[in-house]
Amino acid sequence: MIYFPEIDLQNKKTIIIISLIVLLILFFSKLENNILLGLLVIIAIITQLNKVNENLSGLFDKKEKPYNYNNKIEKLLNEFRKYKYKSPYNYNKAMKYWKKFIKTLYILEDDKLENYNHYFEDAHNYLINSVNMFQSFVSDTNEREYVDGMKYGDYENTKEMNNISYLTKELYHEGYTLLYNLSLRLNKKWDKNPNSHNKEIVYGYPQPYDKKSKSYDYYV
Repeated sequence: MIYFPEIDLQNKKTIIIISLIVLLILFFSKLENNILLGLLVIIAIITQLNKVNENLSGLFDKKEKPYNYNNKIEKLLNEFRKYKYKSPYNYNKAMKYWKKFIKTLYILEDDKLENYNHYFEDAHNYLINSVNMFQSFVSDTNEREYVDGMKYGDYENTKEMNNISYLTKELYHEGYTLLYNLSLRLNKKWDKNPNSHNKEIVYGYPQPYDKKSKSYDYYV
């Protein structure tokens, strides 16, 4: 014997739901099969739309890891931004390489990464390219000051040139230190499990430098 659940016909919500069901049955009974199939497909798509939106939102809302990495680097990059208007091309190139450097650094920090040597080399190259592009601000944005120095016999470095050189050295030192510490970590990993895909990373600790130095040499 089949028992049907009791339905409260005094409930307005129940009456509305039953009425809608009856109307839908009558509506669909008048449609041709192709139209009915199309409506069912549309209904199925609509019901899945929320899930698709949630997945897409999760994909696009996923925040990128910060390319500043730490507070000191953030301050240095903010200082460099002040000189962007003088050499937009060099600034954009420098930031492009810096972001690649940090992105590769995050890859190297993944404990699951096995073949890491070429990533380390790439990170070093990105760092060098970035700081050299920042350092090029000195010559590209201050040519007139240099010419005036030759003209009047005043070869004292300008305050702006000194500041750019200082910022570049600081940024290079920060990036190099990050790579050095990472090399120690990767070498410990290699000592525990040496294999033919990797090799020990020889990366010396960055030498101390004179922050007051007026040298505008590029980095290699």
